[in-house]
Amino acid sequence: MFGTGQGTFLYVYPMFDKERISGLVEHSHNDYVEILSENGLISGGSLILLVFGTLGYAAICWGRGGDYFVRVIGLGCLLGAVAILLHSVTDFNLHIPANVIYFVTIYALALNTVRLKGEFPKKKAKSVR
Repeated sequence: MFGTGQGTFLYVYPMFDKERISGLVEHSHNDYVEILSENGLISGGSLILLVFGTLGYAAICWGRGGDYFVRVIGLGCLLGAVAILLHSVTDFNLHIPANVIYFVTIYALALNTVRLKGEFPKKKAKSVR
């Protein structure tokens, strides 16, 4: 209910699976199960809902229109983030630092591009005299 703490899956899992060789399993092959088991249902569930909720918000904002270029970049970022989240169902890819950096970059870029909706800041033209 309250979780076992961050990074404790390696130590807690052998207590429940006596058939395995100890030390062989370091992570769950499902990031969501590991988040829920380490953080608990309340905080782990809140974290998962936050990620999917903001991604859903970004998808709704993307669907409202805007500049074509911004829509294409936003769609690519949204689909990249969804691909990583789908991959997390069958692997522990968010425990690899390069994948986390890639996910956070794509996720932040998706949120920023759909927020812009083609409203790039206009630069004031300098007068030449």
